[in-house]
Amino acid sequence: MSDKTDTLKTLHTRVIDSVNGYQEAQEHVSGTAQTFVHRCIEERKDFHAALHRALEAEGVDVTEKGSTAATAHRGVFKVRDAISFGDQGVLAECARGDGYLKESYDAAIDATKGDPAWDFLIDHRAKVDATINEATSMAA
Repeated sequence: MSDKTDTLKTLHTRVIDSVNGYQEAQEHVSGTAQTFVHRCIEERKDFHAALHRALEAEGVDVTEKGSTAATAHRGVFKVRDAISFGDQGVLAECARGDGYLKESYDAAIDATKGDPAWDFLIDHRAKVDATINEATSMAA
């Protein structure tokens, strides 16, 4: 398997992790934070669908499971949320988790440079960056 394929499969897993993380977060927020989180879930599902289609078009078999590390993070997230900061704390965790997603997009963009079939990753990455900024602002 090529480095490009490994990088894209890692991104695919991180996008699934992001969907799962936002779904978990939705249970712990209210009001405008809940609206924000719901929008992020839908956006990440769209990211997943586009990425999955592109990987399948290249003949790459991908799993629909998230990573073990993200599962552990969500377990810690539940405990932190139960004892801490409400909406602001949840949004700060969302921003932190999206930082990992952004790193995966950066790696994937680098790995697919020059291949127009993967240009959509640039748009996804920009939206993740905007989401980080928005979550950080809402958490402040």
